[in-house]
Amino acid sequence: MGRTERLSAWNEVFALVLLFAGTLLFFALISYTPKDILSWLWFSHVSPANHPAQNFIGPVGAIVAGICYQLIGVFASLLLSTVLLGFGAAKLFYPRLRIVPRIPWIVLFLLSGACLDQAWGISHLLGRKVPVDIQGPGGFIGYSLSDEHRGLLPAALGPVGSVLLIVAVYLTTLILVTGLRPIHLVREMVNLSRRTV
Repeated sequence: MGRTERLSAWNEVFALVLLFAGTLLFFALISYTPKDILSWLWFSHVSPANHPAQNFIGPVGAIVAGICYQLIGVFASLLLSTVLLGFGAAKLFYPRLRIVPRIPWIVLFLLSGACLDQAWGISHLLGRKVPVDIQGPGGFIGYSLSDEHRGLLPAALGPVGSVLLIVAVYLTTLILVTGLRPIHLVREMVNLSRRTV
């Protein structure tokens, strides 16, 4: 077996792991209920926990979903599962895609998503109900950074400045995470429309 065949096999395995993790996280998030959290966890408010757990992925899924919701909130948790699924699919069909250099941008993308959810309530717009056991729709990070009364960014930049900064960071990191350049996409769409007319 040649080196390129081994690398290709590992790329496919990595892609399938990302797809599997993204799928598990998605199902854990959409079926989360605080009553599934085991009593020894810091964010458990119900003792004893549901037995059996109502979460589609069981108690482990409830714990992972609970931690995601606690830290980054509803919208950013769903973004995390989307990122895992997206990079899994991209890695499966484009094996030369490098994910590791994009990790800092992915983290910043998720953090800005949590802040946007806290500032604008995006999870409500998506029809997702915020679990009762988290500080706000943006989780601990969104609440700490962008809550209108106690957040670090509104205190430093004001409400308008903080939202503008968060939107700018979100859009910039979206471009850096996906590698899609908006101006290039617009040019291609214009060229495509000219060719079809």
